[in-house]
Amino acid sequence: MPVPRRVGTERPETRRHILDAVERLMVDAGHAAVTYRAVASQADVTPSLVQYYFPTLDDLLVSTVRRRSEQSLQRLAEVLDARPDQPLRALWEFSTDETNAALTIEFSALGNHRASVRAEIVDHTTRLR
Repeated sequence: MPVPRRVGTERPETRRHILDAVERLMVDAGHAAVTYRAVASQADVTPSLVQYYFPTLDDLLVSTVRRRSEQSLQRLAEVLDARPDQPLRALWEFSTDETNAALTIEFSALGNHRASVRAEIVDHTTRLR
């Protein structure tokens, strides 16, 4: 299958801006609110630009889960490194981030409906352990 031709270049800051918009939508309105139009509105871009970066909704959702998972793993490592003598306190501090907790719940619910997201969650959980 030929790769679709893209015009222009992808910019990391635009991609990051779109993924930030997805996270805000999920925290504010839940995973069911994530559509190309809603993300575009939240990110102040056009729906076609969102689709340019993420050709399918699964691509958008998996990229969001993957990015947040990487950030969480990095943050957990930093917290544990900062308190090597108090690992339970470090885990407590890590787990009290309300935004991260809300997104984790939304990602879990989303994983019940989308196999691609579920697979990404399984991968993240395996690496976390």
